[in-house]
Order: sequence, then C-alpha cells, then structure tokens
Amino acid sequence: MSAPSLDAFIAYSVSTSTPTVLITSGGTSVPLESNTVRTLENFSTGTRGSSSAELFLKRGYRVIFMHRAGSKLPFLRLIPSPTNVTPELASLIKDCPNPSVKNPISTFTSHLPNLYLLPFTTITSFLTSLESTLKSLSPLSSLSMYYGAAAVSDFYLKNMPEHKIQSTVEGRRINKEDGGGGGKGFKLELDDVPKMLGEVKVWCPGVFLCGFKLETDETILTSKVERSIEKYGLDCVVGNVLSTRYEVCYLYDGGGVEEVRGDVEGGIVEGVVRRHMEYVSREGGGVRLRKEGGGKKERDERIWREMEGWKKGIFWAWESLGPVIGVALVYYIRRRKW
Repeated sequence: MSAPSLDAFIAYSVSTSTPTVLITSGGTSVPLESNTVRTLENFSTGTRGSSSAELFLKRGYRVIFMHRAGSKLPFLRLIPSPTNVTPELASLIKDCPNPSVKNPISTFTSHLPNLYLLPFTTITSFLTSLESTLKSLSPLSSLSMYYGAAAVSDFYLKNMPEHKIQSTVEGRRINKEDGGGGGKGFKLELDDVPKMLGEVKVWCPGVFLCGFKLETDETILTSKVERSIEKYGLDCVVGNVLSTRYEVCYLYDGGGVEEVRGDVEGGIVEGVVRRHMEYVSREGGGVRLRKEGGGKKERDERIWREMEGWKKGIFWAWESLGPVIGVALVYYIRRRKW
C-alpha cells in the first residue's frame, strides 16, 4: 500500500479535528557550487526533533516530520547502528529477532498512519517545502502547530559558480574564480538567509508558532528570545544554551519563563502541548486527540486527573460500588417470583 499524499494526510486531520504538528528537524546544507561538490553544514543530527516527534505522537497528535535526509527518525533512532536507519533499511531488517532492532521498527510502523515523512537537504529545498506545507496546513487553523527544531542555515552563497571551485590559484584564475584572496586562499561572501518566521502565520493563519533559540552565551538568551517573540509573533520559544542543552531548557511564551530540567525532551513537549491546548481553547477550536493505547488503569488515572473534586466522589462510588450493586440486582431478579 502506497503512502497517502500530504494533502490526503492533512485532509484526514481536518475531517477528524485532530491536532497536527509540523516538526522541522536536522540541519540544512548550503551548496557552494551549482554542480555541488562542496557544502557548508552544521552539527545537527535531528535528535531533539525526532524525540519530540515520538512524544507528540504518543500524546495523540498527527505529525508531519520535515527532516534532513539521512538524519535521525522517530523510533528508528533507537536502533543501535553505525548509521541512521531509514524506512527502507527498516523494512529489510524488520524480522530481526533482536528486541533492540525489532521493537523500534514495530513502534515506528504502528505510528505510520499518523506520521508523514518529508525530507529536505539544501536550504533552498527546506524553504520551498516549508512554505508549501504550511499553506496546506491552513485549513486546520489553531489545531495546527509549527515546531521549528531544525538548525536552519543563517547564511548562503547567493551567486554560486557553476562548476567546482578549484583548489589552486591557477585553476581559479582559469575559471575566473579569484575569490578575492589575491592568490592567498579563497574568500566567500555569504548573504543572509531570509527570515521566514514572520511569514509562518501568513502562510498558515491561526497556526500555533513554536520556535527555538540556541545560543552559546547564556547572558543574551532571554533578550534574544524576547525580541523574537515581539518581532515574529511567536506563541512559544524553546530557549537553550549549547553546552547545557540536554540538561536544561527554558520555555518562553511572552508572559514568563518556565525552566525544564530532568526529562528535558518530555518537559519541552509537555509544556508546548499545554500551551497549544490553551491556545486552541482561546481560539475556539474543537480538539479530538487520538487515544494512545492504554488499559483500564491508564484510563482511570487520566479521568481522575481531569475531574473536579465533587465528580471524583461520584466516579469513585460508581467504580467501587457498581459491581456490588450489579450482583445485588442479579440476586434480586433471580429470587423474585414473577
């Protein structure tokens, strides 16, 4: 069975009023030649994006996972392997009896009806795909979310040479690629990548916009986040410092800051989902979260957490006394002479 188109995937979310999140993950590549040999890269492997996708799926969201080709994927990232496991490789090794291989593949497969994989490589393909996907999500309005965990390049080479940049001064002169080095090395002048955060709510009105801000200097993190919220209209920002990003993160929403420690990935998604549901409630959207398995114990615990005090008493009485009442009723019916 072939995978549904993106439009069909989103149409199902619309018809079922299911919250759907577009997660961007991994890093973008910046080519230095039209016939690309060399590129500028960053260190992102997609760990945070893929782990976040798992948590959103478990909370009943449908996920469009826009990822760097070859970066980590939800659940498959857990397979011990010298390279990131792709869906194609997973289909070949799905019958492996080793639980460390079999279980992640089984979990990945079970979530595929609610997971749409959308790969990108270059900064250009990323921006093109981002715009078209957000426009497709617009019918969901407040039920849609943009979760921008990808490490998007800040700079690119606007005027690329057609062929490979030569490694010698003589070669560059032949190709008329002096590069401004005056025969001593090679200089590139990079242009700023257009900031697209300000366009997100234009392409997808009503979307809940969650951005990420990574800094190496902790002293400027809060001020940079606050400026982004004001400039781009973000509803939530995940702020973190490079050296401690797996130990602590901060959730900003324009009204304060929440520190997340311990289970950082779980805390981030929990905080973002809570803010999104509050946003949906304010905007008047109806939500239908998928039930992520769970037996009677999980159901009772969930109901108990969500109940008001007096309702808990009724629920407890029914759950505790219901079986007794049932037995008494059966006994009465059997003993009664009609």
